Amino acid sequence: MTRKRPFEFLIETAIFSAGAISIDGSFISTTASGDANAAPLSLHANAGDLTISGGSEVKAFVTGLPTSLGQGGPIDLTASGSVLVSGGSTIGSTNFGTQGLAGDIAITANQVSLSEGATISAQSLGTGNAGTIQITASDSLVMQNSAITTQTVSSDGGDIHIQVGRLVQLTDSQITTSVQGGLGNGGNITIDPQFVILQNSQILAQAFGGN
Repeated sequence: MTRKRPFEFLIETAIFSAGAISIDGSFISTTASGDANAAPLSLHANAGDLTISGGSEVKAFVTGLPTSLGQGGPIDLTASGSVLVSGGSTIGSTNFGTQGLAGDIAITANQVSLSEGATISAQSLGTGNAGTIQITASDSLVMQNSAITTQTVSSDGGDIHIQVGRLVQLTDSQITTSVQGGLGNGGNITIDPQFVILQNSQILAQAFGGN
């Protein structure tokens, strides 16, 4: 783990485990280039909440030539309590311009809350497919002015799976999969709670030339 500047770390392999975890105004990422894969990034709050706030970024990147095969690393966030993302913070996996896939993102908690411009995204800017996003909450997913999205330039959009025990509530928020061009298919969106509440919000799967 190499410290680049205050509150910024570039990490080859990252598994953080504690009773509770708070990340405020900080940047944590795993990176790779060429045919190498970005390392997994895991945050585990074993006895409390996982809080990401103050414009923090938790990301996995892969960069390279259009012929490179590197893949974005998976991101795994778990909490025995809640995963709370706020204040413009971002959880993201991105593939910049290679044939590899963007990494998958998995979040598991009792409650998942996104607010104040928070974003969870998996995107591919090359020819590889976007990664999938899996959110599993035993109680609820609540979003306010936030977004969960997968995006590709021309390949297949990544799937979004949301498995929640009780409630999915979106206020001024979006859950979207999209393909900006080409014949790639829009990713599937699966939502499985008891109740869904949408207020000025959207759930969309979009494609340019595909299904």
